[in-house]
Amino acid sequence: LSSHIYDLMLKADVIYKEKELTFKIDASMYDNELDGQILTSGIIDLLFIHDNTFYIVDYKTDKVDTIDQLVDLYKVQLDLYEDGIKQNINAKKIKKYIYSITLNKFIEV
Repeated sequence: LSSHIYDLMLKADVIYKEKELTFKIDASMYDNELDGQILTSGIIDLLFIHDNTFYIVDYKTDKVDTIDQLVDLYKVQLDLYEDGIKQNINAKKIKKYIYSITLNKFIEV
């Protein structure tokens, strides 16, 4: 509750909790031999908009020792959410964060 992200969220124009998102990705992300696009979906834990910037926050409970471990595990997921938001909402500016419950930190990705 004392973080910069929480302060921004309090000023948000719109807040979505567990925002469902369906979007297309290149099929080659799943299999290099596939062509075309496939439909995929996900649920963003927290998405809010402040000053025309979209903030993605994904909560993680993984027991890790370092920030880099979380980023390595979840960067692709957050990048996909960013692509989905750009496709569905045509957002121009997006910031992505992991909130580690174990480390008690927001991590910008």
